Amino acid sequence: MMNISREPYIYAENKYALVRNKLAFKGYSQLNSGLKKAFTQVKFRDYLDWHGFNTVADFIKQLRSQDRRDYINPNKFNKERFEIEERSRYWYNLSKGQPITSLTTTFYVNDAVGLYNLFGCSFSFWKTLNSSINISFSAYLLATELQKQIFIKHKFSRHQSPEQFTNNTKRLYEAQLEKLYSDKSINSLHALTLLFISHHFRSGQKQSKKVEKYLYAQFLFLMGYKYKIKNIGELFVHFNLLLVCNSIYKEEIESRLINFDQLEVDHAIVGALTKSVKSLPKKEQEKIVSQKIMTYLNEQIHHPLFHAYSN
Repeated sequence: MMNISREPYIYAENKYALVRNKLAFKGYSQLNSGLKKAFTQVKFRDYLDWHGFNTVADFIKQLRSQDRRDYINPNKFNKERFEIEERSRYWYNLSKGQPITSLTTTFYVNDAVGLYNLFGCSFSFWKTLNSSINISFSAYLLATELQKQIFIKHKFSRHQSPEQFTNNTKRLYEAQLEKLYSDKSINSLHALTLLFISHHFRSGQKQSKKVEKYLYAQFLFLMGYKYKIKNIGELFVHFNLLLVCNSIYKEEIESRLINFDQLEVDHAIVGALTKSVKSLPKKEQEKIVSQKIMTYLNEQIHHPLFHAYSN
């Protein structure tokens, strides 16, 4: 018999899985609504890729073969659940970033894929954007292999001061930035964000400008191409707020309006690139789009976003 907890929406058949689901749900519930949308879209796309589903339709086809449990009595099966989801296009909406808001839908998502399998339990990058954790703690939670790339000592206290955080950051060099950019992951975006903030504190605008181009390019690649985030403008606001809040040039940056017009132009460029490589294998698509985004940005000498501090 299933182990039904007092919180049936996170149920699992063993205590270990139950604890993992609880951690996943807790991390998800702490994000604000805008970040939940982007996070849901990113994680569902990753889940589909990891399990070999090319499309949402492929996932739904496999889901048809599963017995779906009932929320009121999880020991019984709900034969109508799939039809309800199909009529509401629930999984298609989830793939577009519809947040999981009610305990009932949380239960059915957990029943279909498992909350921990979908979300994991590491929310460090998203909590950083959510301002739920400070930058030093965010650096502590960064993936170990990336800590080694950007910090002098990759084993450090979670309570390090801002001075310790910046002093522990390696000097910038082009190969380092290119390696992070070529990683094409949320983890590398997290690392570039930390690099930008650290060098903005330590070296001022001249050095942080070098990072900002790679940070913005990675943002466009991941959120514009790979995950096709629907609320990309809202997510961009979170990035700007994070950089402003951790800047020693607050007044200067705050006076700089978020340039949604430029983001829209750049996002459209990424959309055109996506269409141009549609017939190619996925790995080749990623390589070409990534390279062309950087080529495009390198040609924008007076780009208002990542050249914001140019004279």
